[in-house]
Amino acid sequence: MAIDYSKWDKLELSDDSDVEVHPNVDKNSFIRWKQRDIHEKRTQREQQIKGLQVQKEMYTQLNKRVDKMLAEFTDTQLGSEKERSKFLDERFDKTERCTLEAQAEDSPTYNEMVEDLFTQIETDLKKENADVSGTNIRKKVEEHREKIEAVLAQIDPKLKEFDQEKYSHITSDDIHDGWNTSFINKSKSEASPAASSSEPTKSSTPSSTANAKSVETINSPHAEKVVEKKPSKPISELGDLELLQETIDFSQLPTTKACGAYLLEHPFIACTHQKDALLMKAFDFQLNGDADLAKRTINKSMLLQFSADLLENPPNPQMPRDVRLQYVKQLFSQLEMDNTPGKIAYEQECHRMIEHVKNRCEIIKKEQEEEQAHGEGEYDEGVEQIQLRSVDPNSELIVNVPAKGTKEYEIYEKLPEKMKQALGTGSLDEVNKVFATIPIDEAEELLERFNECGVIGIQALLDNEKQFEELAENEKKFEQMRKAAEQVNINDKLNELKEELGDEDVVKTPM
Repeated sequence: MAIDYSKWDKLELSDDSDVEVHPNVDKNSFIRWKQRDIHEKRTQREQQIKGLQVQKEMYTQLNKRVDKMLAEFTDTQLGSEKERSKFLDERFDKTERCTLEAQAEDSPTYNEMVEDLFTQIETDLKKENADVSGTNIRKKVEEHREKIEAVLAQIDPKLKEFDQEKYSHITSDDIHDGWNTSFINKSKSEASPAASSSEPTKSSTPSSTANAKSVETINSPHAEKVVEKKPSKPISELGDLELLQETIDFSQLPTTKACGAYLLEHPFIACTHQKDALLMKAFDFQLNGDADLAKRTINKSMLLQFSADLLENPPNPQMPRDVRLQYVKQLFSQLEMDNTPGKIAYEQECHRMIEHVKNRCEIIKKEQEEEQAHGEGEYDEGVEQIQLRSVDPNSELIVNVPAKGTKEYEIYEKLPEKMKQALGTGSLDEVNKVFATIPIDEAEELLERFNECGVIGIQALLDNEKQFEELAENEKKFEQMRKAAEQVNINDKLNELKEELGDEDVVKTPM
């Protein structure tokens, strides 16, 4: 029987022992050059394929928008930037952008690209001393449209050519296990009674899962690898107290276990910014009389605070990110068990923050009632206002009038006279009364000036020695929790290394 060796034709070898080279050329160096050449060509081909795919998607989406405008717009409408922008935002998703690019979040949207195209066409017409009219713009757009069609016609054949070249060789990416698993049978005494059922189903009966356990081997993929997701909006672009949609979803999860799994997929919400924003939501709920929702929101904000401490301030600043996430995982494991250091510290912090929010909201309501009774501040329920308050119960806001002759004092002097008089009293309540009479837009501008001149500062606050002792005790318990998590994490890492490298490759060190 003839043997077919054609399947080996796709192998591309760089270290063939039978290769013949010139006597003046070192064989090992030649093999290394050939290896580098193979990898460089492969990388270049992948980049070219990715570039063509991006180009095809972008041009297709742009043509869809441009064709719609050319078909429905008159020349007069086509020459109006306002009409074009309105049409694009109403007919197409204004947030849609190319998803194939590496930095998709930073790339412009398709609507913005179309608007840039029309802006460029108008600029070109001005350079040509031509009339910037709808008729001339239409001609230029149609010329540009023909060029894009010519480019698109060349992309598919080129992609087909690259694919043929790509699949003409076997690479390490093509190697995979068909299946790889092992089974451990339990004894008959441990078998489930359902095993003798007369209606077996394919891997769906409890008996099938009770009688066999899948054992992960070294060659099988990792069982619990979590893929981190990207935020719906960059944290740097959020407002001071703006919540991400992911944080809102996190606050509505029913169990601690669900919160832990969600946080490992969305670790970017575990930051001080989102914790403070969620805590302010709790203030709103408490002020509106929904104490239960306020309590649940505070509990979730404390989960973000504890997780942020582990991710942003780990025991070792050089600790890799995946190890930090393991600490977060260990934290949630402790929170699911009773009487663990992490659970105790978390519950104490939640209780303290809930009481602080309750007390602070009672004071705010009392101040509002007094202002309404005396007719001060022109407080109107339901009207959005800015009020300065400390979120952290261990600190308070204080008024600091800048020293004369400084740059900050010059900014302070430009503040409205009514606000300067309130700041001169040194009372934060007087400042809030003035804020209550100012429209929200003007109040936000005043806050920016406050930041520039540093007129509002933060001062640490401890009511008594007992509170100081409680704070020190909480810090001690939290440190114990970190050390416990670190010890568990080290043992897990050693076991993983043994599985990946083999016991003989792991250097044993005294614990």
